[in-house]
Amino acid sequence: MTLTDEQLALQECTREFVRREVEPHLQEWEDAGEIPRSLLDSIALQEALFEAGGSSPFGKPLISRQVVRHKLVEMHRQLESARVCTP
Repeated sequence: MTLTDEQLALQECTREFVRREVEPHLQEWEDAGEIPRSLLDSIALQEALFEAGGSSPFGKPLISRQVVRHKLVEMHRQLESARVCTP
């Protein structure tokens, strides 16, 4: 099976995310028996960013639309605010 350039980019993005956001905390989460909500939120934001940057049935990537960019920035802001407020 040969992966497309888009699939390879998603693969590399996912690997980098895991190296940065998961691996440093893996043992702690394993010991606690739970995955923090903030990780799930980060995964959702990363997926939204990737999907918005890809091709769209509307002719242009969704990220080219101002309302989508604003929504993604707001998602990021809320995620960062939650991180600061969570011990």
